[in-house]
Amino acid sequence: MRHLAEAARRTRIRAKDAVRYSPFTLRAAMGAASVGARLAPSARTRVELLLRAYRLANAPITRRAIRARLDPYVEGPKAGAVRQYQIGWARYGSFLADPRVNRSIVLKAPRPSGEKGVLLLMFEYNWLRVLSDPAVARYLDEAFQVVFQTSWSPTDYALLALALNTLPGTIFVQACNYGEIPALEQFSPRVKCLPTIACDWINPSFYRPRPSAERSIDILMVANWAPFKRHWQFLETLSRMPRNLRVTLVGQPEAGRTRDEILAEAALYGVKQQLAFVDSVSISEVTRLQCDSRVSLIFSRREGCCVAAVESLFADSPLGMLRDAHVGPIAYINEQTGVLLDPSGGLDRQLMRFLEISPSLRPRDWAVSHIAFSRSHERVNRMFRDHAKRHGLPWTADLKAYCLRPYAAFVSASDREEMRPVYEDLHRRFPHTFSPHLIQDSKL
Repeated sequence: MRHLAEAARRTRIRAKDAVRYSPFTLRAAMGAASVGARLAPSARTRVELLLRAYRLANAPITRRAIRARLDPYVEGPKAGAVRQYQIGWARYGSFLADPRVNRSIVLKAPRPSGEKGVLLLMFEYNWLRVLSDPAVARYLDEAFQVVFQTSWSPTDYALLALALNTLPGTIFVQACNYGEIPALEQFSPRVKCLPTIACDWINPSFYRPRPSAERSIDILMVANWAPFKRHWQFLETLSRMPRNLRVTLVGQPEAGRTRDEILAEAALYGVKQQLAFVDSVSISEVTRLQCDSRVSLIFSRREGCCVAAVESLFADSPLGMLRDAHVGPIAYINEQTGVLLDPSGGLDRQLMRFLEISPSLRPRDWAVSHIAFSRSHERVNRMFRDHAKRHGLPWTADLKAYCLRPYAAFVSASDREEMRPVYEDLHRRFPHTFSPHLIQDSKL
């Protein structure tokens, strides 16, 4: 009886996952939202459903049609509806209870000549913390070019509509998936995406990779314990792989799940290996483990940037991801950096082959040349400088360089001290929105 119950549970997990990530499910949800908007009893419901439909749409022609229906409420005569009805705000209620911005960074100071600064707002809840307060939004628009960085893909188009409602100029967005940039820029001609994605800000100097032959971990997965990380398929695959594999899972509680749920799933799938669990540790410890692993894996099928995936490249740990994943760093997997895994079958054989070829790959060399924070800084700084030139705006100072460790921080201590008066001024003007500690620790 116990075996039947376990088999039934495994079937339920697989079936639920298949429905959740099925293209048919997404198309059906998009269609239902689009049709529902035509039958909506109120403007509020109509706008909510149209924004949901746009978020789920894949085809440019479909997005164009939905966007035309949204236009009166985004940039037309009824543009105040998004703010009036606080569309999408409810999902961020717990964040609005504390209105202070976090995980964000000022990259350029406003100048007395009228030259604007640059403020990077990370995570959609921080967008709302700023946009929900008209006085804060008005001042930031006068003093800064604000960059809205997404944390998931597709992002929250209700908040993007609120930004368009609130701010009159260009809305700069740093996406977390190159595949979403066309949809973001199609949403409005005023939306301009950065030439980087949110995970492109790693400092290689923090990584000291061990020689491949000396690494003590065969497979490393750095992923919180939430369901979207899809540990179940990795564990199912491990059950068909050699018992002597050295496997380490690094995570932290998320979405109500802890390490205990992962342990239970390992038992459910009959994992034979002695798994090593590392729970809620520092970024320095995560880096050490990444530099000590032969390969790194991510089994998510949809999320945002997954910075841990990019970190593994700088640790010279080749990266494996599912071929059909909608996760930003999939753009960085090539013949030097890792492999794309076919989830339709034979994952155990694919992973064994990946382990065999891993010593011949050179992910760090590629990452340092293409996506280190210094490369990203050059591209973004050039974009802003060119934007200023095209629009006849002053540009006399460049952006300050930052990196993720794991939160946004200035690369140079002197840059941080130079920017300190800007943070102090923001705190003086809006103490409920900008903490006095933001410059020291952006996670607070």
